[in-house]
Amino acid sequence: MFRQKQNDGVLFIRARLKKLLMMNDEHLPFHIGNLISKELAGEITEAERAELQSWITARTANAELFDRVKTVLEEPENHPFGEFDPEEGWQDLMKKRRKPLRTIIVRIAVAASLLGAVVWLATRQNGSKLPQQVIADKKKGIVLTGPQGQEVVINNNADTTFRISNGNANVLPGMLSFGDNTKDAPIEQFTLHVPVEKRYQLRLPDGSQLWLNAGSTVRFPNRFAANERRISIQGEAYLEVAQESAHPFVVETAGMNVTVLGTAFNIRAYGDVSTKKVTLVSGSVKVSTDEKQVILKPGQEAGSTLLVATADMEATLAWKDGLFIFRSESLSAIMEDIAHWYGVKVLYQGQLPADNRLSVKTERNIPLNQLLSMLSATGSASFKVEGDNVIVLPYNGQ
Repeated sequence: MFRQKQNDGVLFIRARLKKLLMMNDEHLPFHIGNLISKELAGEITEAERAELQSWITARTANAELFDRVKTVLEEPENHPFGEFDPEEGWQDLMKKRRKPLRTIIVRIAVAASLLGAVVWLATRQNGSKLPQQVIADKKKGIVLTGPQGQEVVINNNADTTFRISNGNANVLPGMLSFGDNTKDAPIEQFTLHVPVEKRYQLRLPDGSQLWLNAGSTVRFPNRFAANERRISIQGEAYLEVAQESAHPFVVETAGMNVTVLGTAFNIRAYGDVSTKKVTLVSGSVKVSTDEKQVILKPGQEAGSTLLVATADMEATLAWKDGLFIFRSESLSAIMEDIAHWYGVKVLYQGQLPADNRLSVKTERNIPLNQLLSMLSATGSASFKVEGDNVIVLPYNGQ
């Protein structure tokens, strides 16, 4: 009944979706939105339905989004024919999910991954209410931890303000602005952890900004000391440091420190990665270990041995733009990045070619199985997923 009566309306919706997708990065890949519109209009082919079904079943979040789309479009009591505003309905729907990046297609078309439901809670701390916007699966939430162990799980799309211990938190969509520049406020340490398959931006008390990659943690104060600005990072982050020549900015990692005055740089220092790396975008930084130190120029990078080399800036900073970019990269290095982004453990079985080097460019928000299919299509290896383990096998033609 709906499909017959609403055919013209759905065609209009499809056209409006196309316009929205082209104008705004917030929405579904156009191809998937087009398949959904065709399904609801009754115009979809069997091959297209199979493709759409494959996307729906790839992740629970995809199925939930598809169900919400149907709810918005198929509720006559809420949106009677002739009164329903498709743009308004779609915008309302999209407020309920994370903003994905623009889809990039390389060899194989991919679909964006989406977040599930969000619930809102409030807990008491020291007799006052502390607002918590909690994602249903806490393990997948962005967690701010206070000096006494208080935890706030932040909704990535929130817009609110609250206070935790001696820190003022201003939460904006995709970003936390944090600090207390009151001179007599006690200096306390806070941590922010970003889980797998997410990125997040933090604005520090001095105005410096950092972007955290998946599986990364930063420890920072509510206000900086008078003589220096010091934070510690485990994982990967891109920093734009506010220039204060009288107050050096120091980033601590396990076994390596970076000192700057005002600059932009990327630092990779996951706890289980033997090759730590600092890449300088602009300005100047001093990278030091217990044994030696080097000063980097823009476009240079240095690892844990402090050997200076020319950096592939686009590939290094791709994560900040929501991309995977690998250029003639070893399979083991690619799998290391995959492990951190998707939160999986990589296991190797059998003999793999020693000179396996691949080039891949695609979005980070694609389902894991689709990325593995892309890698397998190069003939480099085959993959098997068992729970949280990804098993890498010699290529078997599949």
